[in-house]
Amino acid sequence: MGYMNGHKSVVRILTGLICLLLSIDQLRAEPVQWLGDIDASARFAAGSTREVAWELDTELERRSGTHRTKLQVEVRHEAESKAGLPLKRVNDRYLISPKFEWWDAPERHFVFVDPEYKADQLSSTQSRVSWTTGVGVGGMAVGAGELRFETGLGMRQSNYRDNTRKRALLWVVRNRLDYPLNETLNAFQTLELERSGNEERIEAEVGLKQALSEHLSLRARLTLTYGRPIDTSERHLDTESRLSLGYTF
Repeated sequence: MGYMNGHKSVVRILTGLICLLLSIDQLRAEPVQWLGDIDASARFAAGSTREVAWELDTELERRSGTHRTKLQVEVRHEAESKAGLPLKRVNDRYLISPKFEWWDAPERHFVFVDPEYKADQLSSTQSRVSWTTGVGVGGMAVGAGELRFETGLGMRQSNYRDNTRKRALLWVVRNRLDYPLNETLNAFQTLELERSGNEERIEAEVGLKQALSEHLSLRARLTLTYGRPIDTSERHLDTESRLSLGYTF
C-alpha cells in the first residue's frame, strides 16, 4: 500500500508542476504551438507459451515563444503463461517526465529543468525520482542531418526492492541525431548516459522512420541498454528490437 501511495504522490507532484507552468504560459501574449508524437507497438504469441506485450510512448510539446514545455510518458506491459493457464503479468515499466526549456532568441542554446519518475518491475530498483537542470544546444548541422546535445546535473533518489532508499548526485548527457536519407525515409540515433553515486546507465538507440502519410510513419529501431550498480559487481546489457507505428501532429 505504501508503494502505491508513493506512486500517486509523485504523479500528483509532477501533474501539479505541468499545470502550473501551462497556466503561466497562458498569461503570455505569445503565439502557442502544440506538437506531439505517439509511438505504439504490440506482439502476441500462442502455442506452448502464450504472450501478450505492448508498448506506448507519447511526447507532447507546447511552444510559446522561446519557452517549451514537454511531457514524455512511456508505458511497457508484458504478460505470459503456459498454454491453458491464465496470463500472468511478468513486467510493467513506466516513465513520467515533464521537461521545461528556455531557449535564446536564435533558438540555438537552451537551459532546462527535467523532473522524472520511473518504475520498473524487473529491475532491482523498484522506482526512482530524479531532478536535473542543465544546458543544451540544438539545430547543429551534421551533413544533411540535425544534432541536439544537452548535459545537466541533479539529484536522484532510488527505491530498491529490499525497501532501502539511496540518494545521490546525478550527471546526465544526452544527444539526438536525425538524418534524412530521402524524401520519406529518415534515420535517427539517440544516446543517453547517466551516472550517480548509486549506478551507471548507458542507453543507445538507432533506427529508421519511413513516412506512410503526412502524420503516420513506420519505425524500426534497435536499443542497447547497459546498467551497473556502483557498489556491486553486478551488471547487465539488454538488447531490444522493435517495429512500431507512429503518429505525429
